Amino acid sequence: MVQAFVEKNRKLLQFYYWATRVGGWLFLSLASLAVAGHSVALATRIGDWEEFSRYYLRDVPWALLSNGLPTGLLVLGMSQFIKYLLETEVRPGWILRNGDKLLYAYTAIVISYYCWISASEVISHFGEPYDFPARLILSAIFILVKLLALLGVAQILRRAIPVLDESRTLI
Repeated sequence: MVQAFVEKNRKLLQFYYWATRVGGWLFLSLASLAVAGHSVALATRIGDWEEFSRYYLRDVPWALLSNGLPTGLLVLGMSQFIKYLLETEVRPGWILRNGDKLLYAYTAIVISYYCWISASEVISHFGEPYDFPARLILSAIFILVKLLALLGVAQILRRAIPVLDESRTLI
């Protein structure tokens, strides 16, 4: 069934393979350039080293870890999956073989970051009785949904690749 789908849509899958491969490397490159550019801009505009280090250590690594790096790895993993479907003699790429572990590590990073940010929000807005509990509850719901989605995709990857490998040996 999978092979019939692949043969029917081979040209489109080849286009997707190249588009995701180029896009993934583009995401990783742009994330690295953004961190470098942000660092230079901050260093030249902020004269106070303590303010620079506080802002840099809080926002810049998180921007790289939450947007550029995971998105680039996800797109490159999609590229490896498409290549794995297209070619019968190819082994899954490193990202695809370790995708569940990468997603678990990313989930741990997200949990620790949101715990840190939530704790700092609780401390800074402790005396405000109005909208703070609502913001905290909505933020917790968003975080929970994001974490469950990440863990679900990790579980799917963990189970899908061996099944595809086994189905290839049966052909």
